Amino acid sequence: PTPVATPTPVGAEILGLIWNDICEFTGGVANEPLVLGQGCIGDPNGVWGANGIRDAGEPPFVGVTFRLAAGACANPPYASASSNSAGWFGFVDVPPGTYCLIMDVFEPGNTSRLIPGGSTTHSMTAGKILIPFEVLPGDDQLDFAIGWEFQHLG
Repeated sequence: PTPVATPTPVGAEILGLIWNDICEFTGGVANEPLVLGQGCIGDPNGVWGANGIRDAGEPPFVGVTFRLAAGACANPPYASASSNSAGWFGFVDVPPGTYCLIMDVFEPGNTSRLIPGGSTTHSMTAGKILIPFEVLPGDDQLDFAIGWEFQHLG
């Protein structure tokens, strides 16, 4: 029998990770002083939150839908992927070109997983994280990390 050649991928693998970025704190209610703990950042003006780094023990988000658009972020998406049990999502064999990775908080399924909260790693526009990027010839993998912190209660 003649061996069959394995096709060579023509594009890159786009991988991403989304996790629950946790800021452990105590106090901050009923005139108790706020004490920031593991995973927190803060400044003298009282602005504080999770640190945008995946620290030990921070769990993944499962089932969050991501979309991929060719060209500008305003273009309609042509592919989707959901985060798995480890928080990873991906798109395979993406050919060279410009793209936009989109995570819409208000997409059905994402709302129940992510609201209330916000990204600790990316800015948002109208409830969406929009990450423009380019796949160059010869690229084989691009990685994105997205931290998400639930809003503080209290």
